[in-house]
Amino acid sequence: MRKFRLAGSGLYLVVSLTLLAGCQSLGTPDEGAGPYELSGTDWMLIEIAAGPDQVAQEVSPNQYVVSFADQSRASFRLACNRASGLWQTNQTGSSGTLNFSQVAVTSALCPGDQIGEVLAQDIMKVTKFTIYDGRLTMELRNGGKIYVWDKVD
Repeated sequence: MRKFRLAGSGLYLVVSLTLLAGCQSLGTPDEGAGPYELSGTDWMLIEIAAGPDQVAQEVSPNQYVVSFADQSRASFRLACNRASGLWQTNQTGSSGTLNFSQVAVTSALCPGDQIGEVLAQDIMKVTKFTIYDGRLTMELRNGGKIYVWDKVD
């Protein structure tokens, strides 16, 4: 039987390896985790980007909210309008495809609400999602616009 003894340099190696192991997943979504359950969660829109690597437009808080209910139903608050429909995901870990279908939208005239009008049209164009660091991103088909949402507790 061999006996091992940690001396000064051995202890440094153990501490370094422990720190590296703890930091290896920083900066990327947790792909090893099981699917993130969207069902029963609410998200508030905070930014819109014209596409990947584009400057994001900030959005007034609490104006736009999506709620993923059980039974694959979703509802949206779009400033003074509302929308509801079905949602479906196919995911690996914390990202995957996301599609909305059979979406019905109210059509009240909301003075100065261009974001709500555009978002109502874009809901059915969502194809991808990622959840990272408490944020949900929804990307439109063909690498288009990206909607960024914060989780509502």
